[in-house]
Amino acid sequence: MSATGTYVALLVISLLGPVMEIDTKSISPAERLSDLGMDSLMSMQLSQSIQAHTGAELSAAALLNSRIEDVAAYVLTQLLGVPGASEVSD
Repeated sequence: MSATGTYVALLVISLLGPVMEIDTKSISPAERLSDLGMDSLMSMQLSQSIQAHTGAELSAAALLNSRIEDVAAYVLTQLLGVPGASEVSD
């Protein structure tokens, strides 16, 4: 993961704390959101938070089984305007 990708992953992790009411200090970008206990309501809240902070649009359903680093990579492609970027998936 590039330095920019790592920064975006850390941003996603920082947005998890308020949504999931967890301490984010020990969360790895390789972790799946579902393994952290994310449910559908939390994924919707995280999707809205990511969009509010970055402008990137992600469906809540796509977040549920995604790894944080995959979410970060998708957000980065949205920010860079990469054509044909596919949304994160299982």
